[in-house]
Amino acid sequence: MEISSDEPRARAAWRVGQFLLFDVGALPYAFLTAQPTWRTHGAQLAELCGVARGQKLLDVGCGPGESAFGMAERVPGLAVTGLDYSESMIRIARFRQKRDRTATHVSFVRGDAMNLPFADGSFDAVTGHSFLYLVPSAEQVLGEARRVLRPGRMCAFLEPRSVPDRPLLPSALRAQAASNPRFVSSIALWRIVSRRYGRWDESRFTRVFEAAGLEPVEARPALEGLGFLLVGRRPLLRSVRDVDWTRWTPTDRATLLFVVDGERVLLIEKKRGLGAGKVNAPGGRTEASDASIRACAIREVEEELRVTPTGVEEMGELSFQFQDGYALHATVFRATGLEGTPTETDEAKPLWVTRDTIPFDRMWADDRLWIPKMLAGEPFSGRFVFDGDTMVDHVLEARQRPA
Repeated sequence: MEISSDEPRARAAWRVGQFLLFDVGALPYAFLTAQPTWRTHGAQLAELCGVARGQKLLDVGCGPGESAFGMAERVPGLAVTGLDYSESMIRIARFRQKRDRTATHVSFVRGDAMNLPFADGSFDAVTGHSFLYLVPSAEQVLGEARRVLRPGRMCAFLEPRSVPDRPLLPSALRAQAASNPRFVSSIALWRIVSRRYGRWDESRFTRVFEAAGLEPVEARPALEGLGFLLVGRRPLLRSVRDVDWTRWTPTDRATLLFVVDGERVLLIEKKRGLGAGKVNAPGGRTEASDASIRACAIREVEEELRVTPTGVEEMGELSFQFQDGYALHATVFRATGLEGTPTETDEAKPLWVTRDTIPFDRMWADDRLWIPKMLAGEPFSGRFVFDGDTMVDHVLEARQRPA
């Protein structure tokens, strides 16, 4: 049974139950799950998500870390973050990590899976081993999983399947009791606990995953039919509405600065970095040493063209979300003059154009939307979704002139 998120008493009771089950019972639970079969099942979740070396995976409800260790072992170089609400479980996982040679790319965080402490699009995969059936709102957890997944990426969960309780375990599993007692005991306990908390069938899988904004991919029976491997995908972004801008955090912050001298506009042919080969305004990423975003804009012009802009005024802000997970926030400035003569550097080649000859065909697709506003002195704010160089969707609005 899922507990509604608007039932505070039920939620409080659930928290107490979780404390008794996973804080007080942390050591017995760790003992039961510290076995090769559990680790193998955890590794299978990573495979279902299609992750590779150098990517990032979040394992929610990681418990004492056996699944996380199994995934790191199966996919060398995979960065695995284990998250659990239980402080006792996290302590055990970190203790075991010091003694596990495969855990060099594993870290553990205490947190709430219904309110994940990570930015939108932070991970290439999200997994959970025997976790969704325990939470008060699987839809809320899956919604958070969708949010922290990069567009187009997968999540996978191993959950108890809705099948009759008699017998408690099928004969194939009972036959393993002597050779693998901890595994068989953990499955028996799993069956007993899930009888109260709720199990999964294909109908629930489709309904809950879709309600959370995930594409249901597959519900595959496992563990002699007692379990379900549930696989979903975060859809590719189709519009700016697909991004949770209230929790959106840019990967980088940057500036653009246009020197506008009457009818002339100073641009650059960018030589390296994001947008190399395109025409743009001077600019770049902020640095810790910058006193302000305005100071960053001036510094970038000085570094790229060996001139100092004057009469600098903030005109707008742009937020870009890319399908591959990269996110950029850019602040746009306009200057009325400059000191010095623009000079070509390793980063950029100066390019003077007139207002009516701006080479939009050599620029980012969004530039033709907001540059006219900047030239007209109209402050603006824009949000954009890109797939590589292709603009998928945008919203451009007027805003108050910055103080």
